Amino acid sequence: MKLKFDWSVRPIVNVIGYLRGSEEPDKIIMTGGHRDAWTFGGRDPISGTVSLLESARVIADLAQKGFWPKRTIAFASWDGEEYGLIGSTEYGEEFAEKLQGEMVVYLNRESYTAGNFSAGGSHSLQPFINEIMREVNLPGDSLTIYESVIKRVDETKLVTHRGRKDVRLGALGSGSDYAVFMNYLGIPAINFGFSASNGIYHSRYDSHWFFTTHGDPGFVYGEKQAELVAIFLLRMANADVLPFTYSSTTETIDRYLDELDEELKKRDLNESIHLAEIKAANAELHATATVLDGELRRISEMSAAEIDRQVDPIKRLNNLLLKAEQGFLYQDGLPGRPWYRHQIYAPGFYTGYGVKTLPGVREAIEKKDVREAEQMSKVLTETLDQVRQTLLDAVVVAAAITKSRSKHTQK
Repeated sequence: MKLKFDWSVRPIVNVIGYLRGSEEPDKIIMTGGHRDAWTFGGRDPISGTVSLLESARVIADLAQKGFWPKRTIAFASWDGEEYGLIGSTEYGEEFAEKLQGEMVVYLNRESYTAGNFSAGGSHSLQPFINEIMREVNLPGDSLTIYESVIKRVDETKLVTHRGRKDVRLGALGSGSDYAVFMNYLGIPAINFGFSASNGIYHSRYDSHWFFTTHGDPGFVYGEKQAELVAIFLLRMANADVLPFTYSSTTETIDRYLDELDEELKKRDLNESIHLAEIKAANAELHATATVLDGELRRISEMSAAEIDRQVDPIKRLNNLLLKAEQGFLYQDGLPGRPWYRHQIYAPGFYTGYGVKTLPGVREAIEKKDVREAEQMSKVLTETLDQVRQTLLDAVVVAAAITKSRSKHTQK
């Protein structure tokens, strides 16, 4: 066998289009996917690129008709993803400070095929994702995407939120362009879409013929995905109060802590490693998040005229909600991996794309490193406290808004 490699250096190019917001142009709702491929790339990534461009076309058409988003919507086409997420990572690292102050959320959309729907990402967005899943039907079906998922998953994949069943989001590790936003910058990130087993991943069989014959004949799933993405972007861009629900995050962290208890039992480490301080910090965070949920619900019931009277306080509230996820970052990162700073989600040290939740503590337990587990338990507790403090500040601002409403009503 004779192998030939091309190790030459070439430039890569990210292409980003912005539709500037009419009221808060400095706040960005971004969606993106890569366009480079291993071979022909009929599915990975061109299917996602085409679907994303359709979402952009629809939103641009609405803007031309006068329906302009309040916040900026950005569409990114990343280069160099297959070589190690280079395009998105370089962008995130170069503009880190600006993005942490301006980017509200990143939605990752690359390839898809006709099949089942799934979603993963920041759990503060779990109720919001369920909301938009209820808005779009499957191709040629009376069932919504939400109803189709509910029918095929078991109860462990569901959670009750405000009296209704919601589908749990999965957790994100790595393997696509959301990595820099979530793992390094602490910006809420989501990855969703349709998929099915196909056997052509990163091969020369990933062609236009395969995709139009087997992947998604007629592009009917691509149309639904474009619709879902457009709804996500427009609702995020136009929401009076950003739709983050941190009680969903704390409920999820509780489940992860239950998993760590089982890991401790399996390794007979119950007497050596203790999770009590983490659990207490998360309980306090959950209590704060629950109070904030109530205040946000009251704000959501305000009329447009009442909202208009509270523009500046609501901007302050949204800035705190935007900042909250960054509280999960630890600036020194994970042991041996300083770039991975998020303490709730990260790819595993040995799992490639696969996620490890509460990664600092979990991986220390897995290798029976008691000292490291104690150190990372302290780090995790501190990050939970950081987020709690931000949410406490948000509660104060939100309560002032609702109190002002009560005073105005009394007058």
